[in-house]
Amino acid sequence: MNKYFFKTAARVFVDYITTVFLFCAFLISVLLIATPETARPWLIGYSLVWFIMMMMMIYSRMKQVAQKEVIPQYDLHPYPYKGFVYGLFAMIPNLLVALLNSIVIFPKDIFNARKLLVVKLIFGPLHAFVEMTGDTPLSFFLVCLIVPIIAGAGYLMGYYGIYPMARFLGKKE
Repeated sequence: MNKYFFKTAARVFVDYITTVFLFCAFLISVLLIATPETARPWLIGYSLVWFIMMMMMIYSRMKQVAQKEVIPQYDLHPYPYKGFVYGLFAMIPNLLVALLNSIVIFPKDIFNARKLLVVKLIFGPLHAFVEMTGDTPLSFFLVCLIVPIIAGAGYLMGYYGIYPMARFLGKKE
């Protein structure tokens, strides 16, 4: 593993963290709109919007990385599933947060509620998927696999030169 590998995985992580910060920054507007009865659906919808933003950022970045790595002059030894590995390395901090969430249990419920709030903010753009998988400690681990899948799909498309949006928009390759 070389410096370029970690740098690329860090870029995927920075894309994720950027989305988390923006998710947290604009969260107050959604909470002001929602009532206590409608807060959960609003939050899930808001999370899905930011998930789409995150997906576009990571997908496009990994497609560019694959297009660069395929060029022989860079000598980066690409293989088709390298994007999945980049995504897994980028999600190591989130896997550690999910692990700490399942291990650390406070004696007072108020501290456990605050811990869960912080964990859900860290998983902000993926919150809708946490809710869909049952909102259990295991669901946080499962949701961590979404980013590697997106990174891998973007890398595969760039590696093989497949541009679905160009075909959809009618642009020539």
